[in-house]
Amino acid sequence: MANGYHAMSDSTLTQNIAITTDFLITKFADYGLTEAEVEALVATNDAFDSSITASMNADAAKLAATQAKYAERATTLDAMSSFVGKIYANPEVSNEMLAAANLSPRPSHSGARPLVPVFDFLATPSPNGEVRLKWNRSTNLRSVTFVVEAQTGESGPFEFIASTTRTTLTLTGFEPGQMRTFRVLATRGSQTSAPSNLAVIYGEGSYTELPMAA
Repeated sequence: MANGYHAMSDSTLTQNIAITTDFLITKFADYGLTEAEVEALVATNDAFDSSITASMNADAAKLAATQAKYAERATTLDAMSSFVGKIYANPEVSNEMLAAANLSPRPSHSGARPLVPVFDFLATPSPNGEVRLKWNRSTNLRSVTFVVEAQTGESGPFEFIASTTRTTLTLTGFEPGQMRTFRVLATRGSQTSAPSNLAVIYGEGSYTELPMAA
């Protein structure tokens, strides 16, 4: 089609059509058109413009709903972490009682406290390229260093991203929409725990706890 209409964005297209029909609405006869033909195009363009507005509103509503979901998930995980932490801090709660409540048993202690996998690991991305990581240190001491590793796509090696002694970490520079899989390992000297659950962003199964990786 002449005038490059097919290559125009939605808003540019409807604006250009409006300019043309506004001019032709009084001069249709000079161009071999009827008034009804011009009015029909005006109506079609108006409907298209309305659909653009509706689509933009729907996108905004979806984004707001997604952000609200992330916020509620983070709030729920905070509440659950505190809830479970209180249970584990109670020496009267046995491993059998933990298992009955669908909770992991306490690790056995012989000599130095062993390193154990962290749990409740969550990765929450933001449109600005930030990724907020959060996990529960389990019974690991505060002196333990946590190493964060990431995998790009659905396969490939896990690579070092960062390390910290805290249980929260905000990373930057991640492309929104690109699938990344994160995991955390507790380390002390030459010792390393088994990996945490996997946390996936922008992929099938995102924001769910996946089985521990070997």
